[in-house]
Amino acid sequence: MKHSYKAVVWGAVVVAALMLAVFLGYRLHYRMPLKEYTANALYMAVLDDEICRRELDGITEFPSKKESLQYKYHLFLEMNRKKSRKDIEREIQELEKRLNSLQEEKRDSAIPS
Repeated sequence: MKHSYKAVVWGAVVVAALMLAVFLGYRLHYRMPLKEYTANALYMAVLDDEICRRELDGITEFPSKKESLQYKYHLFLEMNRKKSRKDIEREIQELEKRLNSLQEEKRDSAIPS
């Protein structure tokens, strides 16, 4: 009788350990390193700030770059909290494309016809 209880307890311990390993493996795989996460947030803040300044140039007055970047950096840190690495990389590519298209538009409009 005593051996069957030990077997049940050990079985429960093994199952709990496996569940914990799967959960931790998923959580660790899902998240990116903090240094990379913060660098991506800063890069996205710089890209977004530059896009806004180019799109709204002459239409509105902007706060200083320091204030603007700091706000956007914290905003992107908060917004990207639940996103995967692929989602963040996809958003960065979209921001880069948008900035490149604005640069091309400016270059095309600067060339006299």
